[in-house]
Amino acid sequence: MRKFLSVLLIVSLLIFPIKTLAVTENSGTAADTSFEIVSENENISIASAAEGIISGGIYNIKNVNSGKYLNVHNGVDTDGTNVYQWTKDGSAEQNFKIIYSPATDSYTFYAMCSSNGNGRVINVDLVRGTELLTSGQNVSLWDQDAGYTQQMVIIPLGQNQYRIACKFNTDLYLTSCGTANGSSGGTSSTSTGNIFISSYVGNMTQHWIFEQVGTASAAPPEGNTEFVNASGVTGWVWRNDIPDTPVEIHVYVNNAQGETVGFYPSVANIYRQDLYNCGFGSGYHGFFCPIDWKTYVPGNYTIIVYAIGYNGYNPAINHMPIYTVSNCEGVVDVIDSTRVSGWLWKPSAPDAAIDVHVHINRLNGENIGFYAATASNYREDLQSLGYGNGCHGYWINIDWTQYPEEQLQVVLYAVDGSGYNPSFWSGTFNNYRTPINLVGITDENGNKFYTTFADPMTNWCQNIGCSGTNIYTETNFTTAVDYIKQAYYCVYFTHGEAGIGLEWRTATGDDGVVSASYIGTLADGYFDNTKCLLLMACEGGYGGATGSNEVNAFYNKGVDVVVGFQTSIFFYYYDTEGAANHRHMVTDKGAPSWARQFTKSLGEGKTIDYAIRDAYDSATVTPGSGTTDDGTPIPADYGLGSIYIAGNTNEIIKH
Repeated sequence: MRKFLSVLLIVSLLIFPIKTLAVTENSGTAADTSFEIVSENENISIASAAEGIISGGIYNIKNVNSGKYLNVHNGVDTDGTNVYQWTKDGSAEQNFKIIYSPATDSYTFYAMCSSNGNGRVINVDLVRGTELLTSGQNVSLWDQDAGYTQQMVIIPLGQNQYRIACKFNTDLYLTSCGTANGSSGGTSSTSTGNIFISSYVGNMTQHWIFEQVGTASAAPPEGNTEFVNASGVTGWVWRNDIPDTPVEIHVYVNNAQGETVGFYPSVANIYRQDLYNCGFGSGYHGFFCPIDWKTYVPGNYTIIVYAIGYNGYNPAINHMPIYTVSNCEGVVDVIDSTRVSGWLWKPSAPDAAIDVHVHINRLNGENIGFYAATASNYREDLQSLGYGNGCHGYWINIDWTQYPEEQLQVVLYAVDGSGYNPSFWSGTFNNYRTPINLVGITDENGNKFYTTFADPMTNWCQNIGCSGTNIYTETNFTTAVDYIKQAYYCVYFTHGEAGIGLEWRTATGDDGVVSASYIGTLADGYFDNTKCLLLMACEGGYGGATGSNEVNAFYNKGVDVVVGFQTSIFFYYYDTEGAANHRHMVTDKGAPSWARQFTKSLGEGKTIDYAIRDAYDSATVTPGSGTTDDGTPIPADYGLGSIYIAGNTNEIIKH
């Protein structure tokens, strides 16, 4: 049996078009119009706007003979779903909104399980090949189209009982078969519990009682949206008119502008002992609705939970919590000749894995490379620091040989599915594969400096990509400046004083000063070849950004990144011993160790920023504690002080 749409019904030479009509739902009784229709069985008075039936009201419709209720099979919202009788269970599949239409002078029975009473309706199935209503035809759910198979007349019989007749053949009435529950597949007039239309049979299988849902005796739903967190929203909902039946809920997520950006249907059916102890029926009235906050853009969101199906409306329950979605956080730990690695997470979705997109760009902005991965590798350090489950590390292999030998821009984006994909790291990578030269400068003939500087620095310099390490011991500071100009990466060991400059000393005394003012006399771009300059001198960065120091001077003349100290760095100090032993090396804590660790970290592919952190941690001296190599106490006014940096510390020096 099947209902056919878009057919023509020819009755008494009248053509009734099948089309959708606009119906206004009324809160009161429709106009009191009635007329007499003579049936071939008996004379009956039919009130089209049936007395006692409220248009727009929601009803359970009970068969007088069986005591069971009109029911849509499992509440399935699909054309052709069978309608049969079933024991009352308080579900939405037994709720029907009854709408009177003056335009057709008939009622339509909207199923509340279909779009909350605005969708499909009770419909008489037509037999294939015929357009006539005949006895025995089945009743099912179908999309509302205001056609004659969906128009009903409600006939009062007294004592709150009614017959339900077809508008276009009032000899045919809604009828139930037997007293047992029906089934989805039992669609014939002899199927136990089925609902169909038939001619008048003179018994109560065709008598119905309309029980309004949510009358004055039933209080509105009680409930509370208790809290919302990174996993979802939790609370409870209960109705005293159906105390043991779980309530359907709809969860809405609204943004700060009040727009609905998330919708989650659910059911409050989780058992909670506290609800049971407080007398809330069976206690199965808690809910937890998961929300994937990973896909939401940063901002504040209001959660509204509605209880569905109470007395024809869906009230919001108590409390509308606000949840804040944060930006993604992430870092790049290492970029080297084989990979980029680090971590990325979203605090508002702490256990979710976020995708990472890597863009390789030329310095003019042209994109020449793209990589994608998911930050899902477990890292114990992240978990111990409270970054969710710790599964937020990423490691992306990059073959730099396919890219041109030049300075490249690397940009990493957090991609969480929200459409808002912010960059969380941007820096440069030196992709030159030709040998580079490290220049190390010392003074005083370089004997002791050489032993603490040369071999370790040479080893780590090779990891950066140097063809070798050149150690220069110069007595002419202008020559020393030229060596910096020639170097790709330079460590400058010397003395320094605030306001004076980088002093050049010999065994017989000071030989000159590389002052900020002297550097300022050099041509613009003089040091364009130098990517990083490490000034291992006391107070080379004195005064920071506001000071006239060598850090700013070198940076202004072309060095990409300059690192200098604002306060003394303990390298050696003078004591009262003779000239042969008047200097004591602190090789494990002072300047040489700092420079070695800094170069080592660069060779591992770390950014300048990370290399600075590593070096500082490895070489920190506590003033006034410990001794030099020969056991002499370290003075209280010496130690590794603060540093000042000019330039982009996201630079990668390693080839």
